[in-house]
Amino acid sequence: MNTILFVDDDIGMRKIFDLKLKQKLDGCQFLFAENGEEAIGQLKRHKINILVTDLVMPGVDGFALLSHVSNNYPSILTIVVTSYTVPGLQAKMADHVFQFLNKPINLDTLAESIKLAEEHQRNRENLAGVSLPGLMQIIEAENKTCLLSVRAGNREQGVIYFHEGEVFNAVCGPLRGEDAAIKLIAMDDILADYRRLPRKKIRRDIHKGTQALILKAMKHKDDGKKTDIKKQQSQYEKKEQLVRGIELCEGMHTKKAQKIFYALIQKKAGNASTWMWMSRTLTNMDQLRVSLSRAYKLDPKNNELKQELRKYNQAVKEKLSKIRRCPFCFAPTGKEVAQCCFCKSHLVVSKNILLKIGQNVVRSELQIALARFDRVLAREVNTRVLFFAGLACLNLKDFDGTLQYHEQLQRCARSEDCPYSTEVGQIVSFIASMRTLHEADHEVSQLGGEDQGQQSLKSTKGQKKVLVVEDSPTTRKVISMTLEPHGYHIIEAADGIEALSKLNDERPNIILLDVMLPKLDGYAVLSLLKQNSELKGIPVVMLTSKDSLKDKLKGRFSSAKAYLTKPFKPEMLISKIQQYIE
Repeated sequence: MNTILFVDDDIGMRKIFDLKLKQKLDGCQFLFAENGEEAIGQLKRHKINILVTDLVMPGVDGFALLSHVSNNYPSILTIVVTSYTVPGLQAKMADHVFQFLNKPINLDTLAESIKLAEEHQRNRENLAGVSLPGLMQIIEAENKTCLLSVRAGNREQGVIYFHEGEVFNAVCGPLRGEDAAIKLIAMDDILADYRRLPRKKIRRDIHKGTQALILKAMKHKDDGKKTDIKKQQSQYEKKEQLVRGIELCEGMHTKKAQKIFYALIQKKAGNASTWMWMSRTLTNMDQLRVSLSRAYKLDPKNNELKQELRKYNQAVKEKLSKIRRCPFCFAPTGKEVAQCCFCKSHLVVSKNILLKIGQNVVRSELQIALARFDRVLAREVNTRVLFFAGLACLNLKDFDGTLQYHEQLQRCARSEDCPYSTEVGQIVSFIASMRTLHEADHEVSQLGGEDQGQQSLKSTKGQKKVLVVEDSPTTRKVISMTLEPHGYHIIEAADGIEALSKLNDERPNIILLDVMLPKLDGYAVLSLLKQNSELKGIPVVMLTSKDSLKDKLKGRFSSAKAYLTKPFKPEMLISKIQQYIE
């Protein structure tokens, strides 16, 4: 019997999985956890075959849980079911999870994914009881191309890569290549199985034949001679620390990164990468000069380092004393200035700056920054990085990208707790106004001039206006057919941005606002309306397919006048509108 562990902080989702999937997956045992910490406890107590998890959860999130499972339970197949989306996330996780599914999830699709995982486990070729030297000789004889996973107990010890029967490479903890292969071959009481090859190209680090490797491993085992593991372990730990420091620096955790780089410099001052990344955490020009000088002496041919020196020299020309680091290109720039002196990106948001944004920017630096931000967001939920990723897109005049990142920002942090809520509101309003100007030009050309536009306005004079913000064309049509016979004039918008654009030209008497909208959800739109002195008095009725008490309370606390659950009766809709505008 397969045991499936579902991890999701939404109790409604857990109940749906429990009630509905049991009918579709006979013979499976279901366990549940509401966060990563609880799931790790379940993994210790039970033998889990398949893990189904969300990514964004309180406490230990899905990213940390997947890392724990990969390190400690490599045989478990993982399926991600989440509404957390950033550009490139699914592709980056493809080699680490069995399936990646987006919410809202179709239960039939999830059931099929679980069945595929079960079939994959049944078909996995188990090779317990076969000695590794004997298995390697079989692979050589059959000219197989495969990846051989070597395990002891529940933990994977390492992998050996074969190409057409030849040993190509091996990994065992901090060891790589021949040393790793010899250590794995010399192990006792191991289990081995075939795994699919990774998508990335495998570099060949082993050039000895299978028999030569086996003989060397046996001699190593018989003589009791071991490679200098402590030295290699120390080098491995230093490399891991540097990688961790770089990840922290990329995630804008500057002080934590600086501590790691400083500790590494104390242990070994001869690493150019450490000095260069250390320089990116400094805001003192003298310290910055020393750090870059040390790095350049150690690696004068490093092109990335040469670019850092150009940024430093530009700051010297600008005669900067008090500096901060550009969040996009790491260049030292003035503490109070609004624009980076190197990549020309705008770093702050205001009405005047938004009109100039995107002019003369160094696009390559912003594209590098976006790739870095995406790496960070694949590892962690980071509101600061989400804000600056959106700002980078804005500097590139990629409005859709800006909205995508900032919508995710608003989901990750409630608007009252988000330090960027004011800036995000200004950016959204700016994008809406830009699109309004574009649409207005298009409408004038379609109508053929001012007279027809005036005629269109006259035809709705005296009617009560209802702005319907709903991404479903069918639902908008149903609402229009319900309300127009009662004398209401309907204004339609398919998403939150289009709604804000419409409000620049129209003043409806009431707004029907869907909760789940693309680009900008209903609560974000409502928050922006309430911050606008001219619009905050318009009554808003929230429309949603969610019917939980939690959702209804959220609607009430968000200053909406009413909360209607779809599908709703036409008379109920008309009654609510009449209640608030007549």
